[in-house]
Amino acid sequence: MEGAALLLLATAAFFAFGHPWWLFLLLLLAPDVSLLGYVAGPRVGAVAYDTVHTMVGPLALLGVRLVVGRGGEYGRGCGPGLAGPHRHGSDGGVWAEVS
Repeated sequence: MEGAALLLLATAAFFAFGHPWWLFLLLLLAPDVSLLGYVAGPRVGAVAYDTVHTMVGPLALLGVRLVVGRGGEYGRGCGPGLAGPHRHGSDGGVWAEVS
């Protein structure tokens, strides 16, 4: 059940970030390429398979995407508490004057 819930959550997040469907299918099948490690022997194959089939890497990438990959938008998503209620920059940015 946990795996199905994680798949649904990851799928929703993937498409919420605006990635194309073909990339989703490619990445969904990518871990199975690790089975080619068995060509080098059972020990190498087992290590390759176990390394790719873990949640640590995808969760780390999601964290990086949320914090860094959006070009600094993380602070804006948290509200005015991080930077104050003033406008950022002179380019007419996202923030309006708070009255």
